[in-house]
Amino acid sequence: MLLRLLFYKLLIATCLILLSQACIKKVSLRGSSVDDDGTDKSAPAPTPSDQSAQIVSRTIEWDANPEEETISGYKIYFGTEEDNYNGNCVVNGEISSPLVIDVDDLENSNAPAYILEDVRGDIVCYFAVSAFRGTEESSLSESVNDANL
Repeated sequence: MLLRLLFYKLLIATCLILLSQACIKKVSLRGSSVDDDGTDKSAPAPTPSDQSAQIVSRTIEWDANPEEETISGYKIYFGTEEDNYNGNCVVNGEISSPLVIDVDDLENSNAPAYILEDVRGDIVCYFAVSAFRGTEESSLSESVNDANL
């Protein structure tokens, strides 16, 4: 019995160590913009001279956590400054940073992606992703931004 208890403690500690490491290796972005009449346009994103009048969407893609069965989902952080994910680059005030995405809600958990709508086209937005299980969360991925979309 004592041996079984030690095994389970070791297993739980190993899982927590795996989750605390940087699980998300790569994050990428694709963009599209929406005209004032709501018509979707494909990337490239608008030029600086016409960005202020447009709302854009960003498709955020990342490498799946290698321990998929041990996680609950992912958190997408976004904001107007690198490492300050204040959520201010999204027009819709009901969307806040971080967005919590359950693994079961992903179309393809082996190639996770999320489309973030209502992103302001007149500012640079930074994005990072983490994996979570319960109250435990991995470190954030490297930050990416939409300045060159």
